[in-house]
Amino acid sequence: MVVLIIILCIVLLIIWAGVSNGKKHKKIQREGQERGAYDAVVCIHMDGLGIGNENCRLLAFNQGVQIESLASNNVFLIPNERIIMIDAVKLAIDNKNIQCLQINYTNAQGFLSTVLFKEDLNALNLQSFAAAVSLKLNSLDNGRVFTL
Repeated sequence: MVVLIIILCIVLLIIWAGVSNGKKHKKIQREGQERGAYDAVVCIHMDGLGIGNENCRLLAFNQGVQIESLASNNVFLIPNERIIMIDAVKLAIDNKNIQCLQINYTNAQGFLSTVLFKEDLNALNLQSFAAAVSLKLNSLDNGRVFTL
């Protein structure tokens, strides 16, 4: 009987955490839309910008992805024409598989660069953001002439 009560408590805790995270994500998206973004997510910077493991707000605008570090107030913009790929990927870090958002882009000097983010609570938020930006990038590619 005690085991059943413990299992029930764990299930209820998981449901509560999921609902709470869903409300938080909707609030983040609503705030992004109020600023003109078509998608938004808050996640943790891992590598690529030199700002350490800071919480960042990523906003997907029609002109590109804006990254705002919440602790140091730095703002970075990757224009759509410089984004090569954005995807949610699994990486093995410290013997753990971590779902990450990876943005490959051409930096201002013309070199390939990568920036990585993670979200500890809900990897679906990263997948959703990556899918929304990829869809926008694909729609922008229609009818363009590419120099190879």
